Amino acid sequence: MSPKLTSLLTMGFAMDTVLLSDRGDLNDIEISLLARSEIGVWEGRASTQPESVTEQIATT
Repeated sequence: MSPKLTSLLTMGFAMDTVLLSDRGDLNDIEISLLARSEIGVWEGRASTQPESVTEQIATT
């Protein structure tokens, strides 16, 4: 029998290019965060890559 859920904790924090760069360096990866706008278009929010690469990812 599984344990009974008694609480749920949700936390959020700002993710910017500095944070992504730190995580990317730690794991030796490139990271891009994208979000859909209200009209459904993908937009780059933060990235360790050049802006042109992030735009290309968003439109692919």
